[in-house]
Amino acid sequence: MTIADRIKMARESKGWTQQVLAEKMGLKDKTSVAKIEKSGDKVSLKNIQKCSIALDCSVKDLMGWEDVITGYDVTDDGVEVYEVSTVGTDFASAFGIKPPHNDPEFERLKDIYNKLEDKKALLDYAEYLAEKERR
Repeated sequence: MTIADRIKMARESKGWTQQVLAEKMGLKDKTSVAKIEKSGDKVSLKNIQKCSIALDCSVKDLMGWEDVITGYDVTDDGVEVYEVSTVGTDFASAFGIKPPHNDPEFERLKDIYNKLEDKKALLDYAEYLAEKERR
């Protein structure tokens, strides 16, 4: 699901037309909202923020990000969470990159990433390798 899909879904869940959302965002007319809803993941941050405010939802929700527990301790009293990270719901957004087309190595890495429960470990290791290469 793209950012544009989530914006459209949020608008429709409120029973709003594109014109109503445009007015709440301070836009000229519904054609601006129609363009946003057809733009896939190419929605400007400015428009994501305007939509977030108008739709009364978080930017995180529109982006499709989720909170993941990345640090915890198991104690006699249960589980104590000490770190929660927000990550994208897919590989490319977690790394903040646009995936290359038809790159088998990227697809392989993406498949591995999506199978992992501890995605942060892969991100940390990738950062370590990148730093090592810079030296």
